[in-house]
Amino acid sequence: LTGSGIAVIAADDPRRQFFDLYLKLKASGTILPQMDFGIGQDCRLHPSAVISSKSRLGNRVVVGANTVIEDYCRIGDDVEIGPNVVIGAEGLLTIRQPDGRLVQVSHAGGVEIGDGCQILAGAIIAKSLFRRFTHIGRHSQIGIMTNIGHGAQIGEACVVSGNSVIAGR
Repeated sequence: LTGSGIAVIAADDPRRQFFDLYLKLKASGTILPQMDFGIGQDCRLHPSAVISSKSRLGNRVVVGANTVIEDYCRIGDDVEIGPNVVIGAEGLLTIRQPDGRLVQVSHAGGVEIGDGCQILAGAIIAKSLFRRFTHIGRHSQIGIMTNIGHGAQIGEACVVSGNSVIAGR
């Protein structure tokens, strides 16, 4: 479409072609979120916690035993994260290649947890597929063993009960 800024592409398998391009762009770093990394003041991090150097923790964050905080996770101030929590997990998305094998589509987004949240034991919060963030609003509580899917948006002052699943994308 000349002069419109719109391109048209024809493909036998558009979904696979899209994600092949997506994975190449992710590998090049061009579609990753823009954010600062580091750890704020007065944080209490359990020695068994694993925190990516490509994450951001605000001030006075408490992180429990065996918790994992992956790349591109932004945690606000005064957040309490219980034991065995995973923040920034990969969501389930695969594409099938012509030979039948499955290829995992790694996610290029992140997780954003607002100020004053509580994330209880065993919760899993998946990172967003695209450049944006799975979002947990300020002063929300995420219950024990809760699973928040990739790209979900939780408002402010919400309570998500234990053993709940909120689908993403």
